[in-house]
Amino acid sequence: MNCDTLLRSSKKPTIIAIACIFFPMLVGAGFLALDHSISGGNSTVTAKGYLFWCAILPVTGFPVLARLLSGLKILYTRLGKDALTAAMLIDAYGWVLFTILIPYSNEGGKPLLSAMSTLLFIVFCFCVARPILTRVIEHRIRMGTWDSSKMLDVMIGLLVCSYITDLLGTHHVVGAFVYGLILPGGKFADLMMEILDDFVTEIIAPVYFSSFGFRLHLEALWTQSYTGLFSIVMVVLLAIPKVLSSMMVTFFFGVSARDGLGLGLLLNTKGMMAVLMLSVAWDKTLLDPYAFTIMMLAILFMSVMVSPLINVIYKPKFRFLQTQLKTVQKLRCDAELRVVACVHNAHQVTGMIHVLEATNATRISPLHISVLHLVELTRHGTGLLVTQMENSTVQGGSSESHYRSQEEFEIIAQAFEVFVEEYNAVRFETSSVASTYKTIHEDIYNATEEKRGCLILLPFHKQPSSEGVLEVTNDAFSDINQNVLQQPPCSVGIFVNRGLRSLLKTKMSIIVIFTGGPDNCEALSVAWRMAGHSGTQLHVVRLLVLGSEAAEEEAFHWD
Repeated sequence: MNCDTLLRSSKKPTIIAIACIFFPMLVGAGFLALDHSISGGNSTVTAKGYLFWCAILPVTGFPVLARLLSGLKILYTRLGKDALTAAMLIDAYGWVLFTILIPYSNEGGKPLLSAMSTLLFIVFCFCVARPILTRVIEHRIRMGTWDSSKMLDVMIGLLVCSYITDLLGTHHVVGAFVYGLILPGGKFADLMMEILDDFVTEIIAPVYFSSFGFRLHLEALWTQSYTGLFSIVMVVLLAIPKVLSSMMVTFFFGVSARDGLGLGLLLNTKGMMAVLMLSVAWDKTLLDPYAFTIMMLAILFMSVMVSPLINVIYKPKFRFLQTQLKTVQKLRCDAELRVVACVHNAHQVTGMIHVLEATNATRISPLHISVLHLVELTRHGTGLLVTQMENSTVQGGSSESHYRSQEEFEIIAQAFEVFVEEYNAVRFETSSVASTYKTIHEDIYNATEEKRGCLILLPFHKQPSSEGVLEVTNDAFSDINQNVLQQPPCSVGIFVNRGLRSLLKTKMSIIVIFTGGPDNCEALSVAWRMAGHSGTQLHVVRLLVLGSEAAEEEAFHWD
């Protein structure tokens, strides 16, 4: 979770988050009151139990949602970004409310003093402990003296922070959460994920969550006051308020009902926070067995049903049809050319800019460039740290950065800024797309559809060496290009860099070998647009087939 993102959140996800917090809380209180009246007053839910019940419903599991969006390949779409930003705001609300509720749920003591002391401890961690830890750890990382043997030091700090918050009357998990926030990112975060990811996700988390199965009282669902059907209806009804609130807000912003429904379903995803709050309420006997079991089943129902329902609503595998391809040939002369330029590293940027420069952007037909920095996601656990959703404004467009390639991303953004300053008819936006190389083409598809691009530019997997010979840089780049060519939403061009220079310094001659067919027509359309530049000459060579093969070729083109 990035604190800057919370402060820079745009209007739409902020309002969605507010609606998805308060509306489910009010409706949830009504459902619990209905349960109390049906039971004939036998429910033992206390007033504090009402607070926990209402606080659990709106909570969204941000890490779980990030992993889900990455798996569904909608993380970099507008829907995914809005869902993730709203989830961050809701998750932040959950932690604040959790920190406040715990002291007030304790019997006796001074809850206000406990809450204020915890707040002062958090301020101390961010203002004093964080700069010291960052300086020490980054120095050791730079000197190469940090290794897995230093994990004991990290664990001691975790235990100290957990013990302090528990001593102050708050939950020990709050201290662990704050400790995680003050630790630095970058290479240190990678090292921590590499050491702890498998152990936590495959051993600790399953054991912790399985313990809740022993607390379920399924026999409470079939008592004299309740029926099995009423319990099922109750579980389903608890999932509806957040969907309704999301649809109402998105309708106000002019978003389609399908996206509003999808956003509400995604924000219903639950995670550690909801289970933790429910566990505290049970341990302090604030909820009766029936209320606890209903809420636990509702959490499972909401989280399990999100992925299949989103697949049914959006059908990502059938999204791109060949009859709906966007091409340069279909553009009007005065239409904006929208290009999605993909780069793997900063070395490919110069050649890509020179190609885009040759597309002859004018005020009548401007050029909009969506730059995708393709980053390989090597470990599944880092999917929770992939995306930073802030949009920092730069000249010419917006940017999103990824913590593992911050420096390279900034070099790419700066190069395109210089390009935009030279050509007023060009605007751009840059973003990092992190995924495994086997599935990154799906993210390219979704980003292209989101940006309404009509041309995807990919770098060739071979780059010129110092001697001018093309050498293979990465075999995986070739596989990515092949995958993108399978079912793209628009035209695809692969740029083979043989030392192309800027049109400000040289002139360019284009030769198009035309044999007919849709691909040749699209290539000719791109070349025709380039020929509008004063420094470009276009030569078209038409190859005609004679004899019986000519008739077959003509019939093929007509088909």
